[in-house]
Amino acid sequence: MIIFYEYSSSPYCHIEDDEDTPGEAGISTSKRFGYQGVFRSTPSEIVFALREGPESPQRVEFIATPAPDVNLGKLARLGDLLNECNGGTGAKHPFMIGLAPDGTSGAAGINITTPEDMLRYAMIYTPSWNKVAKEKIVSDKQMKCIQTLGNPEAYRGSGEEAYGKRWFGETPYMNTAQWDHSFEDGAMFKHGNMGQGIYVDPARDFCGQYFGLATNDEAISGADHSPGYLRAAAKLLAGK
Repeated sequence: MIIFYEYSSSPYCHIEDDEDTPGEAGISTSKRFGYQGVFRSTPSEIVFALREGPESPQRVEFIATPAPDVNLGKLARLGDLLNECNGGTGAKHPFMIGLAPDGTSGAAGINITTPEDMLRYAMIYTPSWNKVAKEKIVSDKQMKCIQTLGNPEAYRGSGEEAYGKRWFGETPYMNTAQWDHSFEDGAMFKHGNMGQGIYVDPARDFCGQYFGLATNDEAISGADHSPGYLRAAAKLLAGK
């Protein structure tokens, strides 16, 4: 068995491909170019090795990359602060943010957590916040602000509204404060990348979460109905 490593721009990140793996997933970049080999990226170097076949000599290259211009002490302190804030939600794991090789945080969609901690976060918006937190993090005033911050007129006719109609089977009222969809009854939903999201319904004391690896292209994966199922479950459990 030969293991192939695909080049990745993320620090220490690689994907393993087995030559016996069927389908597109088993075709590595090196094989597409007629080679077998290794590609690996870390914050300090790029390593690659190529050969035409198992019996061929292998060429190995190490390319040093400059250290990122990042104050690692400040970065570590930022991590400590994030963990302190995250600890207030009852989270069981550290909150992690993916970094590019130059140390830039990938805040848009590269936050790393667990499904259980996603639910604990969602619960702080419900009356059952005390099941996961020692003190109330989202005050009633903050909740009211979040639920009323959006502009229904700006939402109407938007691409987000079209998504909401397909996902929920009903039309949400608006989007607000980074929540992609909110309803007149106060429920809110945040969609993530590749089939994941959290639904919070304070009035029904309900929250739900789901995750997956579906492509964002609805022509391939179809409409994401999971948000609608979560809202239907909230209504069913509340008896309405």
